[in-house]
Amino acid sequence: MARNPKNLIVGLDAGAGYGVAILDTEGKLISVTTIRHPRRGDIIKHILKFGRPVIIASDVSPLPQNITKLAASLGTRTYYPPSPLKVKEKQKLLDDFEKEFPQVLKDSHQKDSMAAALKAFRVYHGLFVRLGEALEKEGQRDRLEELISILLIRRGKNITDSIRNILKKK
Repeated sequence: MARNPKNLIVGLDAGAGYGVAILDTEGKLISVTTIRHPRRGDIIKHILKFGRPVIIASDVSPLPQNITKLAASLGTRTYYPPSPLKVKEKQKLLDDFEKEFPQVLKDSHQKDSMAAALKAFRVYHGLFVRLGEALEKEGQRDRLEELISILLIRRGKNITDSIRNILKKK
């Protein structure tokens, strides 16, 4: 069976320069960069070289139209906070990251995109843990990426039915 691509949480900060922060579903850093004056295709190409995005996140609300279009192009779920993240909240999100990865975030675009990715990860982390535990009970922990994809990208109805469908495909 072909190995599934890695699921990604992508934080975006849209402007003349696009901040793009990419985490895996365990919250590990995959990439962070700023792309100057990109076309949508440039951003998509950059993201897809690391895996399959399951969440595209922003630090502002409402979600900017260009991020909405990019997420639609990728067929992925979006996350944005109920109100724009305040500077203090962003800094709190970034504090632990910057201790572990000093000097990685080079500009405000990268900081904002990383704050968005970290916020989305925190919101979805509990779900990822529950999914892993449910698959562990079935002896199928190695199918976690597939289950996350089914639930977030393909919009599975619920965890129990999605797990049943995965187990049928054994």
